[in-house]
Amino acid sequence: MDHLGAMTYLVSKLGLACPIYATLPVFEMGRRCMLDAVASRLDGEDFTLFTDQDVYTAFDRMTQLRFMQTEGLKGKASGIQITPYPAGHTVGGTIWKIKEDTNDIVYAVDYNHIKERHLDPTVLHQGIDAFSRPSVLITDAYNALNSQPPRRIRETALLDAISTAIQHNASVLIPVDSSTRVLEIAYILEAHWRSKSLNTPLFMLTHQSSQTVTAAKVLLEWMGESIEKEFSGNRDNPFEFKKMQLAHSLKDLDRAGNVGKIVLASMPGMDAGFSKSLFVEWATVSKNLIIITDRGYPRSMTRRLYKMWDSTGSQNETGAIRVLNADMNLKISKKVPLQGDELSTFREKEARDKENEANRTSQARKLRALDDDDESDDESELNQPVLNRSLVRDAFAESNSNLLNTEFDAYVRDAHRAGGFFKQSQSFRMFPAHESRRRVDDYGEQIDLSVFAKSEFPYAARQAADEAEAAKLAAEVVESRPIEEVIPNKVVEETVDIAVRCNVMYVDLEGRADGNSVRNIIPPLQARKLILIHGTEEATASLQQSFIENSQVTDDVYAPIVGEAINVSSSTNIYRVRLTDTLVSSLQIKPLDEYSLAYVTGVVRNPAQIEDVQAEEDNVPADDKMQVDSEEPTAAGSSDEQKVAKAVTAQAAALSETPVLDIISASERPSHHPVVIGEIKLSEFRRILENDGMQAEFNSGVLVVNRRIAVKRRRERKEVVLDGWVGEDYYRVRKRLYEQHAII
Repeated sequence: MDHLGAMTYLVSKLGLACPIYATLPVFEMGRRCMLDAVASRLDGEDFTLFTDQDVYTAFDRMTQLRFMQTEGLKGKASGIQITPYPAGHTVGGTIWKIKEDTNDIVYAVDYNHIKERHLDPTVLHQGIDAFSRPSVLITDAYNALNSQPPRRIRETALLDAISTAIQHNASVLIPVDSSTRVLEIAYILEAHWRSKSLNTPLFMLTHQSSQTVTAAKVLLEWMGESIEKEFSGNRDNPFEFKKMQLAHSLKDLDRAGNVGKIVLASMPGMDAGFSKSLFVEWATVSKNLIIITDRGYPRSMTRRLYKMWDSTGSQNETGAIRVLNADMNLKISKKVPLQGDELSTFREKEARDKENEANRTSQARKLRALDDDDESDDESELNQPVLNRSLVRDAFAESNSNLLNTEFDAYVRDAHRAGGFFKQSQSFRMFPAHESRRRVDDYGEQIDLSVFAKSEFPYAARQAADEAEAAKLAAEVVESRPIEEVIPNKVVEETVDIAVRCNVMYVDLEGRADGNSVRNIIPPLQARKLILIHGTEEATASLQQSFIENSQVTDDVYAPIVGEAINVSSSTNIYRVRLTDTLVSSLQIKPLDEYSLAYVTGVVRNPAQIEDVQAEEDNVPADDKMQVDSEEPTAAGSSDEQKVAKAVTAQAAALSETPVLDIISASERPSHHPVVIGEIKLSEFRRILENDGMQAEFNSGVLVVNRRIAVKRRRERKEVVLDGWVGEDYYRVRKRLYEQHAII
């Protein structure tokens, strides 16, 4: 919700038309999150900001990517490439790398460095080359002031608190989102219920609970390694819940009876949805427990409860349960059925709307039938003036009861149509009747495909009969059910006083890296410029000061306020030059992966200088140039030829202004030492040597080949050292090592 909550509004109301990129889980789970948010709002208010259809329309415009799939942008953004990497916060959550020429921008907001039950940690701190020395790194300061205990301690505190509530027959409310972080909590509780064989009712209560779990079952490849191993080991889908019940309304909770129950309810802020309704109902009971796993957004009910919990003790008390004794004024919106005069007025308006809609539908149907008949007329009728058809439509619009208002007892088709160019009179049957005509197209009468259809197999007829009988029985069952009358309602707001006497506990299951982890993850990336966003002023200032004092971090650390624009343009200068044919033919190009590399030594000249040099070499004066006939084209010349000529002229003019990189004479060419380009991991080099028939194994970080040659890496000097006896093995290993690099 934090990252795509406004997307639907931008697309549906503000006309956002730019391309939208996301991973497949973000598309699936994000759409369900937005649908649940719309339904939760509609439960208590007339939400008109956007509709379910707007959500579907916005998400259908998404281009779905896989992790580490590089996508090139088009249009005005041509030349920019984007690549998603796992963030570890939610399934499909992404760290974006944006690349243009020599500039790399890494957008890393809301990432998690800890391995969870259903997700692997982020790749941001794993030392991959994609994040090494980016031009700009954008990260968040949301948790800069927070510290987290180990994951097992937090999970144990959660389960212990729930077990205590179960012993006292209390109900537990856990406000959650509807499709992302709820999966982690649901997985923890489901595993605990199975291991302890608990029978206490456990519910996931959202408008999209069934759809969310169904989507999670098919997104296992996007989750953690432990999930894949569990599924591969016993072929039991981890999200095939056996203890947790999926609920879609408050009435579904009544299945458990009047006993304590544990409910994961949307929405996380408790300002709308099922979580707010259950809070109003359960907060007044002293034995009930509300577990907050997310601090909530500012001014939300969840944030208010978190501040109350935090103000009564130390923040580092993981799993501390505190009793609230507070009185709150809450504005509650609910829908109530219309009654009396309001209901009568609504029914009358509804009847008028239905009647008008029926009239419009009837007129449209008759006009479509008229157009269909006109299409199948013969050629002479097709050539009739269009004015006559408009007269018929005007006659239809005069009255709903008497469509043509003619003197005939029944409607006679084409009564107002003239007889063509020769003013022939219309001939009709004695009694008005609709004359059906054969359907024809431009090639004659349409073919009836059923005439040429093959006879069915013997069992096909029986199968069709059985299916028809089953459909008939199903229709009879549906017809026998009592039809529930939809009662119109209206939104009523009221302010109520709630005496909050329940227990509250906060346990951090947000799935975000804490402040200490952020301070350890960011410096090794060695970003040239660092931007801090998504944090309070206090948290942002604290993290900024920490990075400024760290010698490993750049001095360019920015912390813009909301609405502030900062200039982080790179000082790299890129020039476009044109290589001469002589220079290109002299290059010694070496392949490296998908690239071709060469060492270039040349001199930059203006195009005029190149012409002068060529003229001197050919002993031709520079002014003696080919004369071009500039006369106007003849009348026979086509406009296409003129366009091509203009394009060629424009291209030639552009090339004439582009500087030229020309070859330099051998006497003036400076010498250079060979440059080794490329980097290889010793683990990959070991595989290459083994494929070549050599024995290779690691010993204290050194790769030993055939017990004679040692290959070791000095990271501080960025060197690969080869030690051993000079012989056949030495030269074979050296040859394979050279093949993995480009030496120019």
